[in-house]
Amino acid sequence: MRLTQLLATIRGKNLFFSTEIDKNIDFDWGNYGPAFAAFPNEYFSVLWRGEIKSSAAGSYRFSANAKNGIRVFIDGNAVIDEWLATSTEVSGAITLKANTFYTIRVEYREVTAKASVKLSWLVPGSSEKVVIPSTSLYYTR
Repeated sequence: MRLTQLLATIRGKNLFFSTEIDKNIDFDWGNYGPAFAAFPNEYFSVLWRGEIKSSAAGSYRFSANAKNGIRVFIDGNAVIDEWLATSTEVSGAITLKANTFYTIRVEYREVTAKASVKLSWLVPGSSEKVVIPSTSLYYTR
């Protein structure tokens, strides 16, 4: 069964971890980490896994705003690989077929200070970059 969400595995310092299902990747945790008790607000990472469905054929531009580091892989291909501390937007493009499911893996790391991450895309035929909607993200159980 495909769910319109991604599986997130969150790891903290000293190997503490949790899993959750997220509808998209658009978080601003501020000076805090993910919202559950005893989770560190610094030195944590998140791995999102699932599938992404294209709507049209053509070049898709993926953009990420992430403090400290992010990697985005589509079908095993690195589209964004910015693992050094950054506070600017990074992007990359990949050509996709229409109405096709692709695996997606997003790795995020937080070291210190404010934590935030946002993953957007610009789809073929559109002039507006948007956060990737839950209707395009899937997790298969």
